[in-house]
Amino acid sequence: MFKLTKSTKAYLAGFFDGEGCIYASYNRNPHPARKNASPPRYYIAATVTNTHYPILALFKAFFGGGISYKSDDSKCAHWRVSARDDLTYFLTAIQPYCIVKAEQIKIALVFLKTVQDTYTGNTPVSNPVQNLRENCYILLQKEKDKQSSLGYLRRRNNKRKYQVDKGGSKTSETAGTPERAICNQADCVMSEGSETIMEDI
Repeated sequence: MFKLTKSTKAYLAGFFDGEGCIYASYNRNPHPARKNASPPRYYIAATVTNTHYPILALFKAFFGGGISYKSDDSKCAHWRVSARDDLTYFLTAIQPYCIVKAEQIKIALVFLKTVQDTYTGNTPVSNPVQNLRENCYILLQKEKDKQSSLGYLRRRNNKRKYQVDKGGSKTSETAGTPERAICNQADCVMSEGSETIMEDI
């Protein structure tokens, strides 16, 4: 049996950086206009999807969770962990080694601090906690969108950077392109969102 050494943590962190996902969602009350209607319930989980089952078995052995297949004839397996203690342990273990999902992990750990260690049924949470969870959810989505947008723009700009025009010269990226403006705007949004969460903490 493998031991969870530093090198193993680093390997699994790199694997999660490339193949994993921090997933946040919520369930809204179907009757929000009713008196004493409960607020949305937020959930968070970490997942890894891959066709190589032994790797997913390592995640499960070290961090709990479960493994399932998307369909009966699918070769693609899916590891998922959502229990508070298991998810906190997993994210804390890989946090020092992650690069791509470093900010997402920080946000997820803030969210997990608001989750109680015992089930309290339908007991509503306080407004500050509810607001903090909502802020974490929004900021996590923005961070995921930023990663997706920057990845797309980086690939697109790399193609444009080395594109040869009809005269044989290479075109270069300029600072005033719409893509650059979108990147700058995303950086500003993330900076403002991070300050909002830190204020709420």
